[in-house]
Amino acid sequence: MGLDFEQYTKSLSDICIQIGAKPENLKLSPVIRVPGEDDTVMNAKMKTHMTNAKARMGKLLTSMHRKRSRSDGDHNAVLIVLDDLANEEDIEWFQFLRDGKGEQVNDLLVTSRLSEVREAVTIRVTPLETREAIKLFTTESDLPSNHPISKNHVTRSIVKKCMSHPLTIKFAGR
Repeated sequence: MGLDFEQYTKSLSDICIQIGAKPENLKLSPVIRVPGEDDTVMNAKMKTHMTNAKARMGKLLTSMHRKRSRSDGDHNAVLIVLDDLANEEDIEWFQFLRDGKGEQVNDLLVTSRLSEVREAVTIRVTPLETREAIKLFTTESDLPSNHPISKNHVTRSIVKKCMSHPLTIKFAGR
């Protein structure tokens, strides 16, 4: 199991805040461990709580979609970004269903270092040449490409630690 209940509920609360909903609307209750309880039992309790939280999130997104559809007439799907996914099984926790059981009501964008992710369109991003990587870093830092920082050994080190990966460099440059 990748995510635990605490991580999952924190993620759901963050999503609620970002879409303008109150996390309290999900009515999340804590998972309480009984002294001496077996890990298998505790994991089953966490999974049940997470399943219930996922269904409530689906219902919340469905109700928000209905309100928006009435007011502006178009589909305002929620895009959820799972950045640097470490465990493929975590994807299912963020595929929220209409009213908790129908079709999916949100879109997902997943970035991962995993070589393959099932049921995903894979876009492989090749590392940049060092010169290109430094140019991207300075541009993302709101500096001109000929800025003295582009010749600095620290910049080369940052780009190297980012493994010349464009998205990582963009993030580091900001």
